[in-house]
Amino acid sequence: MNESVNILIRGVDRRTLLQFRDMRAPSEPLAWSLWGGGFAEYETDYRECATREIYEELSLQARFDDFELIGIRQSSNHRAYLAHYVPTISWQDINIHEGAGAGFFWRHEIDELKKAQHLISILSKYGESFYEPA
Repeated sequence: MNESVNILIRGVDRRTLLQFRDMRAPSEPLAWSLWGGGFAEYETDYRECATREIYEELSLQARFDDFELIGIRQSSNHRAYLAHYVPTISWQDINIHEGAGAGFFWRHEIDELKKAQHLISILSKYGESFYEPA
């Protein structure tokens, strides 16, 4: 079974940080998505994959206990973990190494974006995890 992790990252104001996939993305180019990716063959825990992915994509040094599991989406051949990266971040904390760009968004703003299919599925199941302004 293939496994992947999607990482919910929030800014200091609680907006969600999304990645804009570049035109060379293997699937759903030029769509907004969460950070993350597939498990490496040696990885056995979603936190291990999330720790590697968040470093590769944003240069964030994370620890296993920085992640909380929000939920799991599963089909017959794929398991996708939704992990919340608990520390909040600002632009100064990251270096973007993947995608065509990034942005912080409130839930209603995300609803207006062209989204990758996994983000649409996550929003329909875990929409309460994405915040609106107070």
